[in-house]
Amino acid sequence: MSFAPLEQRRTRGSRELRDPKAMRALAHPLRLTLLHLVMREGTLTATQASELTGEVPAGCSFHLRQLAKYGFVEPAGGGRGRERPWRAVHSSRRWATLHPDPEATAAAEELGAVLLERDLAELERFLHERRSYPPEWQEAAGMSEGLLYLTLEELTQLNDEIIALNERYTSRTNDPAQRPPEARPVRTLSFTFPLPQTPSGN
Repeated sequence: MSFAPLEQRRTRGSRELRDPKAMRALAHPLRLTLLHLVMREGTLTATQASELTGEVPAGCSFHLRQLAKYGFVEPAGGGRGRERPWRAVHSSRRWATLHPDPEATAAAEELGAVLLERDLAELERFLHERRSYPPEWQEAAGMSEGLLYLTLEELTQLNDEIIALNERYTSRTNDPAQRPPEARPVRTLSFTFPLPQTPSGN
């Protein structure tokens, strides 16, 4: 994967994380919530964030500034202090779990664990509340599981293709004006990982 600093320009809407400080900054439950609220709302002030999260405005303002410090959000223009609107810099993030720097590897593992806990909690909440959604949205929501035998090159290609498929729609995340009127926020999760081999080598 290539890394383009914005450090991070708005290229293809995706940012690859390699800085352990940035990964640790993001591995905070409230900051993750704020970042996703910014992405959903288009822009968000600390006051609005407080209303949506129940946290005090001062705390939301601090964590939004921390997200800005590490390149996850940026000022959207206008407003001052807690009324300053913020917008997301990228619509998605990805990171390797193994780095030459042990500190970066540890930070990636920490971020992955926090995100996994949050994502599984969101999935569990959807499953419990599924019947509250319109029937057509219930039917469209999908879960799948499978077993593939892939070479290392094929696994890399599969991941790249999954990312490319998602990126067909990522411009809508940063720009609410591009969202069709009937569009809803949808969480996409994808996990591809090797399994231990059996004694027979299969």
